[in-house]
Amino acid sequence: WLARELDRRGLPLALVTGARRDEANMVLDRFDLSDVFAVSISSDESVAGKPDPTPYLMGAEALGVAASACVVIEDAVPGLRAAEAAGATPIVIDRLGRPERFVTVEPVTALDERVLSTILAMAGLAVR
Repeated sequence: WLARELDRRGLPLALVTGARRDEANMVLDRFDLSDVFAVSISSDESVAGKPDPTPYLMGAEALGVAASACVVIEDAVPGLRAAEAAGATPIVIDRLGRPERFVTVEPVTALDERVLSTILAMAGLAVR
């Protein structure tokens, strides 16, 4: 839902995943999200994996923006560390009910309207 809403509002999206290209494509196809993400970076394209910032830096570069202008949604500590090292703003969803894992940020429990509003505000867009 969130990715579709952000795309509908004109925000360019990149999928940056530790999965292999064939796995990423399978998920994008399965959930009909291929047209939502302008860019997709898989472990096959990156020379280093998370927590190294390289995958996020590659995603930002492919979108034509600075990583510091990006919001990263993560659900794992290595991804959070990669986003922070890249200079992006992380939003972490705690799917395991263990928020203490994410020492540097307060995790959210759902990717809901509140998260949408936060991202839109960061992008200077109004919620509509």
